[in-house]
Amino acid sequence: MKSKLRKIVFTEQPGLTLSDLVARVDEGGVFIVDLSRISVREGDLVALSLARRLLEGRMSKGPLEASRSPPIAVVSEEAPLYLSSERVRSVYNSFARIAREGRKFNIGLIAITQMATLMDRQILANFNTIMAMRTSHTPDLDYFSNIGIPRETLPFLNEREAYLYSVDIPIKKPIPVYIPADFEADLIVGEKAKSPEITASERIYKTLAEGEDS
Repeated sequence: MKSKLRKIVFTEQPGLTLSDLVARVDEGGVFIVDLSRISVREGDLVALSLARRLLEGRMSKGPLEASRSPPIAVVSEEAPLYLSSERVRSVYNSFARIAREGRKFNIGLIAITQMATLMDRQILANFNTIMAMRTSHTPDLDYFSNIGIPRETLPFLNEREAYLYSVDIPIKKPIPVYIPADFEADLIVGEKAKSPEITASERIYKTLAEGEDS
C-alpha cells in the first residue's frame, strides 16, 4: 500500500502546468485530478483537455515508440458524463477516442459507472475487460446476461464481489471474483511471500482454463 501511495502526486502547486502533468504521467507517474471544487463546465474543460493531451502525446510518438513507454490508464469516474451516446458524437471527445484507438498507442481507459448501459453501446463493445459488480438496473442486467454473466446472481452479490469478463484471458466464460480491500491485498502479498506455492485461487483459475481448453 505504501509503495502505491508514493507514486501518487499530491499537490496544490499553482505552477504545475498541464504540460508538466502530461509529461510526468507519460513517464509513469500517477495523478488524481480532483474536479469536485469547480463547476461542471470547468471540470469538463480540464478533463477533456487532459485526455486530449495524453492521447495526442502518445499518437505523436507512433505505435512502436509508444509501445516502449509506460502504459497509461485514464480512469474516469461517472464515465457516462463523457461516454454517453450524445457525448461521444463530438469530435472533441478524447475519452471516446481513447476507448476506440488508445490501445494502439499504449493508452487505455478505465470507465467506472453504476449504470454501464448509460454509456454508448459501441464504446462498451470496445472494452476488452468488464468487471460487473452488484446491480439491479434492468438494462445493465440485460446487457451483462448477453455476454454470459448470470442476471439472477448480480443483484445479490456482496461487497467487493464481481464477475470478470475479458477477451484477454483463456477462460471464455465470465468468472466470479473477489476484489480484496487494500489491507487484505497487503496481507495476501505477505502470506504469499511466506508460502510461494500455488494458491487456491490459482488452482481454480488453472482448472477453469483447462476445462475451457478440453
